[in-house]
Amino acid sequence: MDSKTIIRIQTVTKRFGPAVAVRNVSLDLAEGEFFCLLGPSGCGKSTLMRMIAGFEEPDEGRIELDGADLVGTPPERRPLNMMFQSYALFPHMTVSGNIAYGLRRGGLDKAEQAARLAEMIRIARLDGFETRYPAQLSGGQRQRVALARALARRPRVLLLDEPLGALDRSLRESTQAELKELQARLGTTFVMVTHDQDEAMSLADRIGIMQAGSLIQAGSPREVYERPASRFVAGFIGAANLIEGTIIRREPVFARIALADGTEIEARAETGEPGDAVAVMVRPEHLSLAAGDVPGPNRLAATVTATAFLGDGVSIRARLASGQDIRVLAHGGAPEPLRGEAITLAFAADAARVVT
Repeated sequence: MDSKTIIRIQTVTKRFGPAVAVRNVSLDLAEGEFFCLLGPSGCGKSTLMRMIAGFEEPDEGRIELDGADLVGTPPERRPLNMMFQSYALFPHMTVSGNIAYGLRRGGLDKAEQAARLAEMIRIARLDGFETRYPAQLSGGQRQRVALARALARRPRVLLLDEPLGALDRSLRESTQAELKELQARLGTTFVMVTHDQDEAMSLADRIGIMQAGSLIQAGSPREVYERPASRFVAGFIGAANLIEGTIIRREPVFARIALADGTEIEARAETGEPGDAVAVMVRPEHLSLAAGDVPGPNRLAATVTATAFLGDGVSIRARLASGQDIRVLAHGGAPEPLRGEAITLAFAADAARVVT
């Protein structure tokens, strides 16, 4: 990225007894970006965030902020703040009291505290709620109070651990937009842990995907969706068809792959050599129904097993001649095939990618 690096994580490893929670992770976080750590439960993403915050120390490696090593610096002396899923609001304090709590401990005079409190109330759109208690607020309002409190001391980096996990789906979607807007307006670096792929894709400038303690890939939402680094990433980010085959020819950009039934297809390839067993990733929206009697590249014979009308398209589940199941998302008024019908699917080589 062109922006200045604010946090640099260098070959960090963390163990809990014999278990390795974080394994040799290196990552640069840019100033002002919204970065999401994404992965299944137990993959190490929360442990990595806790090491950035100072609640855990790495067994190996360095964590730097503006080039200075943070290892050994207690959490309260780091120019960071952390917001938890539980929000941890004080039930006996009003909205204003909760937001001002950190300011009173920050060495600011009363005039600056009042000015900062008023700014946070305005930014979080909590005007008129200053004297209410947490029990009198909705879930979304409590989330905004916790966010305002975390930002009141103007941390260089805000760490968010599943901050929207306690909200219902409709409220989560509206709150996502508010969170993204607030981060862009403030320019504060946000680092968020989530297991929700849609949430990460909606919010993040970049996503880091973790698996079994390792950082598998980091990139923009478009990059990790269209150019996944592995089978795991391909299947974890969005819906993906992973068509099994063997590379029979490799060229600089594309590879030719033979499927179990003898069908040959082409896909973009950055990995693999002739003879390697690989998977070809094709997203459902990149498959289309083709006329079976019209020859062409990248054609797959299949039999429809189920369909579902989605309003703006049709979801088709089909089975290839090899026995592998595949999903198609057809748009633009495509006819809905019948269950048991033989169909031909087509895709562009540029829209498919070899993964291992």
